Amino acid sequence: MGVTYDPTTCNTKLTNKGYTVCQRLHCSSLVETESIHLFCAQKQKTVYTPVSSSQYYSPIRTPHYKWFTTLQEEIAFQNSKEFTNGQWENQQCWCCCACYAYDTPIATPDGTKAVQDFKQGDAVLSGSTQMENKEIKLTWASQEIVFSSGTSPTTKEHNPPMVFINFGDNKSITVSADELFLLPSGKVIQACKLTVNNQLVSGDGKPLQINALKLALYSGGIHHISALKEFNGSINGHLLNSNGVVTGGYFLQIHNDEIDPDFLAPDHDNLPTIGSKEYEAANKDVEVGYHSYHHKQAPKEIALPENLALFSKDHDPIPDDAYSFINVEQEADLFAVPKLMRPFGNHTGVDSIYYLFNIHRGFYPKVNFCLDWENINPNAYAFNAYNEDFVVIPGGLVRINGLNLQGLAVIIAQAIASLYARETEKKPGRTCRAEAAYYGIGVVMRNVWNTTWFEIVNAGIQQIKTLFSHIEVGKSGNPNDCCADPSIQCREESMESALYGFNLPSCAGVNPVQPKLKVTGDEVGQTSDGNPFVTINFSEAVDVSSAENTANYEVEPKAKLTSAKVNKDDQSKVTVTGDFTAKTNYLITVSNVTSADGAELDPENNSASFKTL
Repeated sequence: MGVTYDPTTCNTKLTNKGYTVCQRLHCSSLVETESIHLFCAQKQKTVYTPVSSSQYYSPIRTPHYKWFTTLQEEIAFQNSKEFTNGQWENQQCWCCCACYAYDTPIATPDGTKAVQDFKQGDAVLSGSTQMENKEIKLTWASQEIVFSSGTSPTTKEHNPPMVFINFGDNKSITVSADELFLLPSGKVIQACKLTVNNQLVSGDGKPLQINALKLALYSGGIHHISALKEFNGSINGHLLNSNGVVTGGYFLQIHNDEIDPDFLAPDHDNLPTIGSKEYEAANKDVEVGYHSYHHKQAPKEIALPENLALFSKDHDPIPDDAYSFINVEQEADLFAVPKLMRPFGNHTGVDSIYYLFNIHRGFYPKVNFCLDWENINPNAYAFNAYNEDFVVIPGGLVRINGLNLQGLAVIIAQAIASLYARETEKKPGRTCRAEAAYYGIGVVMRNVWNTTWFEIVNAGIQQIKTLFSHIEVGKSGNPNDCCADPSIQCREESMESALYGFNLPSCAGVNPVQPKLKVTGDEVGQTSDGNPFVTINFSEAVDVSSAENTANYEVEPKAKLTSAKVNKDDQSKVTVTGDFTAKTNYLITVSNVTSADGAELDPENNSASFKTL
């Protein structure tokens, strides 16, 4: 765009948050060219501040840093000898971006212009405020646009959730969650922290009622502009008249953490964010739908633009016998960790999920991969329904801080492995979790990632181990059910065994093999009418239907069997009658009889010798 953007102030803001800042040229390239939104829309799928990127550092190479704007380029570099020789290390780093939806009208000295139509040097009305007798006074001056950038208008999917606001006399605006709005108090507040009980400010300084506030999925282009790039803590000179309501320009947005407290809504950082449980609880009385709120005096029906779609609490049920990455008690532990999950409206990570889905479809085309964004569970599921295999990733998992592409890849691989794991003696309808962990890494990940397998798996395991560290030890598995509920330690051992080429650990996958059913002895006798019989003793209670089938008994010398009855008081005993000859030696061999728990008959202990009375 020909704009020289100095990211120093953005760097300060990110450093204060504890983020590693991308190198100056990297951020400058992102911010001052259209690539910032190509990056946000196609790689990061987010326009929030801050936005994550990736760079590589080498203390022995010049220049010391490399970075990529697409994952494909990054993986190609990871496959190169330049990376695999160990001279480079990967770092996650951060820059800034934020914006408006396409077609938002912005006031100029000559009327209004759609936000995406502004070019560097165009005139815009830039606003400043002053409080007089507790009333806000606005002044507007013509300023030149110094920054204008955005996405393509054909961006159709994976945009971040946007905040839709209907205000005043049925006007509306759609913005990213961190867009700043002016309040009648002269202070500003982020869109995601507004409620319908707040008032906005019109271009002439009048208070405006918020009729509706909704979090929605947006499909279309996104753009942002700024008339000033200098920032001294004040909002003055950074305000815009956006469809009749006063908002903050781009450079005010990226400096929101540095705004003078005199200009910032009280306790701003601690205000609940739309899409969070805290926000929902605080606004129950005005809730009209999922993340949708109406002022009590607002019209009942408020139309949404065609390019917005509301969220819903309804999502397809997960079958009870589905594989899940963690159990419900472990989910509860993760829910309890403060700030472990990003807000509902933060779409960071969605790009990684869709990229991973596309990669895995090439290797497992019969699996249906689904992202269930509304599902808040920090989990992953795999199951068969309608003779189709499904892997479902809830939005709650994607929104976990610190769980990046590598960790998500490992979790998806384990879900796939649960569908194709070798047959084991496991509970019906369940797949052994630790076994899925082992084969997910040792088979699925190897198939998909090939030469980058070790690096991705190693990083993914570390991310998952960090996630597991939030789970209480007492909820880390059931030693009596190591198939469905192995310990966290066992699952970590299974993953690392696959990583380093070891065998499946003894703790993993299958429960101890049940003892096989054995014939342990016999007793002979005569019926009341003098016919001989034999009672066969088994090592444990038998399955009645198999034990009472006379075809499962063979006698030498031959004798025709007439019945086989399980003892009602002791189901480990079966009495067999037939046309036995008195005082004769017999060998009876049992087959196809199972225990009451399903254990098979031991072929080396399946017969008894007896002599009739």
